[in-house]
Amino acid sequence: MQSSKKGESMSQVIYNNNINTYNSRANSTTRARKKAARLPRRYKLICSFTFVCFALWLASTLFLRSYNINLSIEQQEIESKISALQVENDALKVDISDLDSRERVTNIAEDSGLTMNQSNIITVTGQ
Repeated sequence: MQSSKKGESMSQVIYNNNINTYNSRANSTTRARKKAARLPRRYKLICSFTFVCFALWLASTLFLRSYNINLSIEQQEIESKISALQVENDALKVDISDLDSRERVTNIAEDSGLTMNQSNIITVTGQ
C-alpha cells in the first residue's frame, strides 16, 4: 500500500482505508434504508387512501340512511294528513247531501209561507 500523501505512516493509511470502507458501507446502508423506507411510505399512503375512502363510504351510508328515514317519516305524516282530509271531505259530502235534499228545501219553503207551483218546477239531473 502506498500512501497518497508524503509523510503518512502505514497505520494512518490503514486507518483512512478503514474509514473509507466504513463510510461506503454506511452510504450503501443509508441507500438501502431509503429504498426500504419507500415501501412503508407507499404502504402508508395506500393505507391512508383506503382509510379515507372507507370513512367517506361510511359517512355517506350513514347520511343516506338518515335521509331515507327522514323521508319515510315525512311520507307517513303526509299520508296521515291525506287520510284525515279524506275523512273530512266525506263528512262534508254527507252534510252537502243533507242540505241539498228536496225535503229540506220543501220544509224551509213551507215555513216561509211559500207554496209549490208544479208548472214552475224544472228537474235537472246531474251526472
